[in-house]
Amino acid sequence: MGFESFFNQSITVYPYTGFDAYGNVSWSTTASTYAAFILETVKAIRDKSGVDKVSNTQVYMDGAVVINIEDKITLPSGNQPIILAVQRFPDFTGEYVLTEVFT
Repeated sequence: MGFESFFNQSITVYPYTGFDAYGNVSWSTTASTYAAFILETVKAIRDKSGVDKVSNTQVYMDGAVVINIEDKITLPSGNQPIILAVQRFPDFTGEYVLTEVFT
């Protein structure tokens, strides 16, 4: 039995595409939906700049899912929190088995 049995919710991911002419972040209009396990708990983490932050929600997904810190996600509640960090966990063969997103 793998992690998949716990993925009873889903999130929508809009990939980061760059900046528009005004310097605003832009995302693709094509979204992907992934099965996930969402845990609302407080965790201290470090963001991509090495600054200590507080993550209030962690999203766990299959390791094959690749999410970048600049992407936009939509939770089942409709909230679109900022992604603070992304961590992927490999097994002993080097294959990624779990992706964790901190928001």
